[in-house]
Order: sequence, then structure tokens, then C-alpha cells
Amino acid sequence: MDALVAELDRLSRRDRSALRRLLIAATAAAGRNDPGAELSSLVRGSPLATLPSAAALHRISGTVLRGLEGVEHVPDAVRAALGSDAQRASLHHLLIAGALGEITAAFDALELRWVVMKGPEVASLLYPDAGDRTYADVDLLVDQRDYAPAMHVLEEFGYTHAIRNWALAEEMMAGQVTMKSPTVSIDLHWHLHYSAEDRRQFALDPEAMIERCERRRVSGVVVPVFDPVDRLLTLAFHAARSGGHRLVWLKDVERSLTVESPDVDELIHRSRTARCGPPV
Repeated sequence: MDALVAELDRLSRRDRSALRRLLIAATAAAGRNDPGAELSSLVRGSPLATLPSAAALHRISGTVLRGLEGVEHVPDAVRAALGSDAQRASLHHLLIAGALGEITAAFDALELRWVVMKGPEVASLLYPDAGDRTYADVDLLVDQRDYAPAMHVLEEFGYTHAIRNWALAEEMMAGQVTMKSPTVSIDLHWHLHYSAEDRRQFALDPEAMIERCERRRVSGVVVPVFDPVDRLLTLAFHAARSGGHRLVWLKDVERSLTVESPDVDELIHRSRTARCGPPV
């Protein structure tokens, strides 16, 4: 990641501005029927050799490639680099789907209450192809009462704890623990916020969100996921609380609105109830 930032930092202010406009326009065009003439103009005035690095930094290589479909004057090498990153994202997603299949079977056998959040379910349910959106970790939200058995299942599967300072985690009343296998990293949540201090500002109710969940097919694996309103709420909330500096988070929100058309009145109601209206 640092190498990508360093490469982009070497651009002139004018080139950075041109690249930014192209990146945003290509991201917005992906998934629409007509990208418009604006992209062709932006392509001609941008430092295209750096476009794959910028797209990778924002975790939208496949989305940018899709947005540039039919647009002239994009070098083959640039399309190939974007396509290579998208293919890696697709292969990673298939690896995650395999892990989710194993975890789902074990969690369901114990009748645990849980959902898959963000990365794999968003990439599979909201995007034309899972490779359009890059993600790293798997986020699982488990009912607090089922947290210990869920953790035990992952330990039995060979996942190890990444946390080292357990005293600090206990002091903060950490809402998640990261567990890793040689190929998969899982953030096991019992709450959407990490620290007790952060949780005091809001009134999100993980148990109610899990209660409203639905079963959806994520790349061949049927898993519990948020309903469309809770999905949009969490995507918008996460984008705002994370600083909004990655285009992937904004594209997630656009995809949710476009693909699922969630009930916005219900979104407003739940946001107000959870005291998270302003960030959402």
C-alpha cells in the first residue's frame, strides 16, 4: 500500500487532479448502461500508467475496468493490469467462500445467531462480479451470547488469535477479535464498534440486526446476511466513520441503493433509533 501511495505522490498536482477525476468518473460509470462521453475526454488528459495503482489503492480495480468498457484510448497494458487485480480479487473471494462454507456448517449445527458483514456479501450481492470489489478480511457478527462457542469453532478449525495485548482489549471491552489461518483473516465481532467508549455515542443494536437477517447465496454458499436496510445503514456508517477516503466505500453505498432499493424511510427510522443519523 505504501508503494502505491509513493507512486501517486510523485505525480504533479495537475496530473493528480486529472487522475482523480478519471478514477471517480470510471467508478461512477461501472454498472450503468451508458458511461457517457465524459470518460473519453478524461482518458485523453490523464496519466493512465498510474490508473491501476490508484484503483488498487481504492480497492476498485475491477470496477474501474468495468467502467472503462467501450472507452477508447485506454492502453492494453492498463486494462491488463486492472484485469489482473480484478482476477486476484475473484480468486481471493472464492477462497473466502470456501472458508465460509465450512464455518456456516459448523455455526448452524450449533444453532448460533450470526451474520456475514461487508466484504464477501457485498462483493457477491451488490456487484456484477465479485472481482469488481477488493477486500481483505471476513467480518462475522455473532450474537454476544454465542460469541464464545463461535470463537471455539474457529479455534478448532485452526484459526489463531492475532491480538497480543489482551489486557488492553479487556480494558476497552473490545467488540471484536481478529483470528487468522494461513490463508484467511476473520474479524469476529459481537458489536459493530471496537471500544466501549465508542459504543456509548451510539445505540446500535447488534442483536436486533441479527434477528432481522435473511439467508442469501454468496458464491454458492447460503449464509445469513443483514437485510437491505441494515446493510445500507452499516455501509454508510462505516464509510463515514472511516473517513470516506476510499472510493470502494462510496461505491458500496451506490450499489446498495441501485441494486436493492432499500426502504429509505425505514433507514431514517433505524438511524434515528440508533443515534447514527448524521454519519449515515
